[in-house]
Amino acid sequence: MMFHIVKHEMRLIFREPRFWVPFFLPPLLLLISLGILLFQGSSVLLGSSLYSLALLSGVLTVPMVIPLIADSFAGERERHSLELLLLLPVPRSQLFLGKILAVLPFPFLFSFLIQCLFLIFFPGFSFDIFWKSLVGVAAACFLISAVSLMISLSAGSAKAATQGAFLCVIPLFFLAQWGGEYYFHSLPSLFAFGFFIVCLIFFLVYISFAYRKFSYR
Repeated sequence: MMFHIVKHEMRLIFREPRFWVPFFLPPLLLLISLGILLFQGSSVLLGSSLYSLALLSGVLTVPMVIPLIADSFAGERERHSLELLLLLPVPRSQLFLGKILAVLPFPFLFSFLIQCLFLIFFPGFSFDIFWKSLVGVAAACFLISAVSLMISLSAGSAKAATQGAFLCVIPLFFLAQWGGEYYFHSLPSLFAFGFFIVCLIFFLVYISFAYRKFSYR
């Protein structure tokens, strides 16, 4: 039953082109800029600058999960359709997890594709850097998804949930921009995986609390 909910939620997402624009536009503009620099042989795309740009490109893609989560929870409540869903003969745990699982694959997939593009087209982007960047972006994905879910369950509308969540993740952009060099060169890989585990645990713990709030509606 839960997988039917996942398919239903994904079908709704695919029917709404406005949800796809945020996924494509920011990383696409950044990649076009990188392509221009690469064509001109710019020295900007060397070493730590390239690594930071890869991390920033992934982080720019991850927050685009925010409108999906906002619409799935705050939007359903705003349209008064969430109450109808809760009346269905489906366990609330499956309904809740189905909504989460329908949204999560998108930021992971797009972030993975962005990192693969860097790995393919930029010779200075080694496989070790690829994995470290991917781990950092995946950690950000869990963190941002938890924050977005936290706000969406409390906000009165999808617009308010989206705006509130974006304001909360703005510091993450600055961290990726200015801390990328330190992340790749000064922090050991073990720390990167440790940070990923911490973000994953935070996400799972908050999911349990969020489900309680969702089930009491």
